This record gives sequence, C-alpha cells and structure tokens, in this order.
Amino acid sequence: MNHHFVLKKKDKQALSESFNEMNAIARGVEARFDLLTGRSKVVTQGTIDIGRRLSIPEKEIQRWAALRSIHDSERNGVIKPSLNRLKRSLLLRT
Repeated sequence: MNHHFVLKKKDKQALSESFNEMNAIARGVEARFDLLTGRSKVVTQGTIDIGRRLSIPEKEIQRWAALRSIHDSERNGVIKPSLNRLKRSLLLRT
C-alpha cells in the first residue's frame, strides 16, 4: 500500500519550526555533552596522534588543530543563544 501525506502550508511551517527546534536541542545536548566529557578534546588529540604517526608535517597538524579549536569555540558560542531562542519560543506557546 502506498501512503502519501499531503501537508498544508501551515502544517509544513509547523513541521519546519519543530525541525529547527529539534536541531537547536540536539546542538545544545551535543555542546553540553562535550563540555561535560571533553569529547571534542579527546577526538582532537587522537587525530593529532594519528596524524603524527602518518608523518603528516607538524605545521599542518598544528594548523588543523587551531582551526578545529576555533570551530569548537564558535559552535559553543552559537549554542547558548539558540537554546535561549528556543526557550522563549516555547514560553510564548504556553
């Protein structure tokens, strides 16, 4: 049996908003998990160790590590405002 769901424009918008909220929650959980476990630091150090074993030039390893650090900082800086927007959005619905 073939099921097709036809979504009205209003339903699509609500679905899109829910999707965005779920993404914000996931980013928040990921950032919180990372802050609590240091997972990102472990991954970065493991990658550096492997790069060295593969004889990747130290200059390239350090450049990659610096960019990774910047990315992690930027990601963590985006999480809090996203969660605050989500919180306000949820409060407005109630």
